Amino acid sequence: TSLDDAAKAEVERSVEGVKYGLSLFEREAKRRHDCAAAVRAVDRAVSSAAEPTIQEAITAAQGVLDGDHPVFERAQAGLERLRNPLPVPETFIRVSAGGQQEVPCESAPPAGGGRQERTRS
Repeated sequence: TSLDDAAKAEVERSVEGVKYGLSLFEREAKRRHDCAAAVRAVDRAVSSAAEPTIQEAITAAQGVLDGDHPVFERAQAGLERLRNPLPVPETFIRVSAGGQQEVPCESAPPAGGGRQERTRS
């Protein structure tokens, strides 16, 4: 019976070891899930182009992610773009077969380039 007791104790230790291993695995899986969710939240906030939303997402993510995570650089770049937008030019240069000419931006083609016609030479 002492052999049975020793075997039972060994099985119990093995079961406890497996339970501990599973709890570590579950904690790591939850941490990874939380990190991925935080990254997605910050990226969504940056694409929203709303400074308060970006700030809130950064604050929330700081509790989950390491301070040097690349998503924080993207968030700061997004904030900088909001705070210091690129100046809108008053004119643009239109290049055609006849040469170059400066054209006011009001007559600029729509974003995406508009329709482009090709001529054969």
